[in-house]
Amino acid sequence: MSDEYDKLFQQDYYKTTTMGDKPNRTGLASTAVDPTDSYASDTGLAMAISFYHVPSGKSIYFKAFITAFNETYNSEWASEAVYGRGDPIYMFKNTSRAISLAFKVPAFSESEAFENLGKAQQLVQFLYPNYENVNEAQTISQSPLVRLKVMNLLADVSEKKKAPTDTPRFPEMIYDEYGSANDATKGLLGAITNVTIEHGLGNQDSGVIEKQANTILPKLLEINLQFNPIHEHPLGWDSNNNFSDGLLFPYGVELYKPESAKFTKKGAWDDEGKSDTGTSDDSSSQQKENSIARHVGALMKAGSVHTGRLLKAGAQATGIAARAVFSGESREEQEDPLEPGEHEA
Repeated sequence: MSDEYDKLFQQDYYKTTTMGDKPNRTGLASTAVDPTDSYASDTGLAMAISFYHVPSGKSIYFKAFITAFNETYNSEWASEAVYGRGDPIYMFKNTSRAISLAFKVPAFSESEAFENLGKAQQLVQFLYPNYENVNEAQTISQSPLVRLKVMNLLADVSEKKKAPTDTPRFPEMIYDEYGSANDATKGLLGAITNVTIEHGLGNQDSGVIEKQANTILPKLLEINLQFNPIHEHPLGWDSNNNFSDGLLFPYGVELYKPESAKFTKKGAWDDEGKSDTGTSDDSSSQQKENSIARHVGALMKAGSVHTGRLLKAGAQATGIAARAVFSGESREEQEDPLEPGEHEA
């Protein structure tokens, strides 16, 4: 229930904000409404950034006002120079991944400014581990690992794999099925190595809200962080040229491959003689032969029709040519007629 509450964005959690002093039709002042609330809330488009603290099981959500999202993949190689060889010999060691994320946390109302400051506070708390007392001494019981989710661009894809080859897959179907759930527990596991929070005190465009004596609330927070993922599955190619057993790493995108699909369209047959029901018994073989016969018959019919059209067109062209020749001979006879009894030399 707490997670569902965290997914909602509303302007009157802590203080009701009204739009001006003029009452509306009900005689009360109009409550402020921020359109971005429905854009980021779970009941709307759920465009949000989420953090899930693994040791405590707590999560926080921010509106996805992202200003920078960069991924860096570094492949490390060990090189050894060999005498008489121009290039060194390279030995692969590993490929590491690093994420840099920057986003803004604006406040539409005083209530949201207070809530944003509290969320930033909780994000900082996620950087600290769990402790337990052992023999009256505090020891770390669990490291502060975090699951970070940036919509579909950064998420745990352990459960996203290619469909079996005996399952019909069409491009439109693949595209329609692609999506991401607004669930902080589905984020990518890793360690936050650095967090920078800019409170905007020197920003004249945003400024702060003076809540009371000696108390201010920033109208705009800017958060920058570095995140190093910890992948929970092996990454690499197997002997059958499949990447991580069909894992759709890192974005969960499946592309259509005609050569790997058993079915190209409904009712089509694969190379093993299976029908669209996946059977390969005698009846399906007979059905395949009937299907082939129908295709051959259709091709022969189409060919005969095409041939007939060609013959008809050829006959028409021959007739036209014959008439043209006959007409030309008639004109020659009229221009140079022979007298009766005369013969050509």
